Amino acid sequence: MPGNSIPRPARKVLRRLLPADTYRRYATRHEDESLRIWARLSEAVPTSRAILDIGAFQGEFALVARRSNRKAPVYAFEPAQEHAAHLANVSKEAGIVFVTEAIGAENGTAQFLRHQKGGQAGQLVAHHPRGEDVAAEMYEVQVTTLDTWTQREGVRPALVKIDVEMALPALLQGVSETFRKDQPVVICEVLNGEAGQALEAALPDGYAARYVNELGRLERRSPIQPYSWRSRNWLLYPERGGALDVPSILPSILA
Repeated sequence: MPGNSIPRPARKVLRRLLPADTYRRYATRHEDESLRIWARLSEAVPTSRAILDIGAFQGEFALVARRSNRKAPVYAFEPAQEHAAHLANVSKEAGIVFVTEAIGAENGTAQFLRHQKGGQAGQLVAHHPRGEDVAAEMYEVQVTTLDTWTQREGVRPALVKIDVEMALPALLQGVSETFRKDQPVVICEVLNGEAGQALEAALPDGYAARYVNELGRLERRSPIQPYSWRSRNWLLYPERGGALDVPSILPSILA
């Protein structure tokens, strides 16, 4: 999993010397380009389909989706207890449905790891990890597969963001029916080659993949994996069909 290549002491110095926007763009891993693409795609989602923010953290993508599209349903999935009150308040004000269930490999319960260092997001885990750098508090959360949830709730997603840390391969075990039937456009965080392989295997035939370079580019790369500590997101979309005609939207994104 690629970490920031700029040492922490150097980042502290740069933060004092650089303008805030420059520091954010070049010295941190903020997802400005991903958010720009997400906003443009959110605009195009019809009211009969939905936008899902899976691994919402503090709701940034869900809020951008709601600002970009006032009518389509927006769902924010975040099982972390430490973000529940904030997300519940934000969701109520913005007209977003806040879902406390985690999306995972199977229906039931699982252990959720709350990271203690650096403001990191938590993740579902199969067992308690070892190592001082992941000192953790763990608690049990409800889990459902994406296929089960969409069928149970009668929701047809057109646009999905997935950011679930190292739990991505497990989550992808429960998405095949939703991906096949609804053909959603997906922006997905990929932290390593194993996760990239799982994502490639989960995509139906006819999907294209583009690497989101957060410095302002969409790139054709292969295989699916992170190529930079700064940029870990991929845009995945059906080249034909689906609720969003991404090939026709891409020129405006790339302009």
